[in-house]
Amino acid sequence: MLDLLKHVTRRAHVLRFWQSACIVLLLFAPATSWGADRLMIVPDAGLENGRLGVGTDLRFFAVPNFGFEVDGFWDPNECGNCSLSETTVTGSLFYWINPWSSVSFYALLGGGIGSFSLSQPFSDHADLPLFDTGAGAVFWINRHLGLDLDNRWIFVTGGGLAGNASSSLNTYRLTLGLAYAF
Repeated sequence: MLDLLKHVTRRAHVLRFWQSACIVLLLFAPATSWGADRLMIVPDAGLENGRLGVGTDLRFFAVPNFGFEVDGFWDPNECGNCSLSETTVTGSLFYWINPWSSVSFYALLGGGIGSFSLSQPFSDHADLPLFDTGAGAVFWINRHLGLDLDNRWIFVTGGGLAGNASSSLNTYRLTLGLAYAF
């Protein structure tokens, strides 16, 4: 009886191992989606710290699941009794999975530069390094067109503006864009 129990337990561990291995391999498998082309442009608009901003992303797929993205975004911020505009340009590496043909998910990590301009109550300007991370999803309408929902956290890593620490310039961004793959 004990030998039978050991045999069944061993088989259960082997089965769990192979299930886990298959799931990991499926995540790295180059699955096809409707938008499986090598280049994608995404004009987008969204909220950053509660204010509407506009931008665009350019994504290049080096291999089916990995690629490089350049993101630019402009946002006029109100910070209490001041007026601050922010322009960010980042380069990110992303990992892309396609669990279904009409939906793609991605995670990204990168960095770049942010240009911060304070205009009220006095003028100040600073170009500061920043780090960004995020995740998103593309809901494909057809082979080349999809809706891109992008969620990012942006952390300013050095310096400051008008006596404020760089951490006061950290932002959260949620955008909706129109993805065009070609």
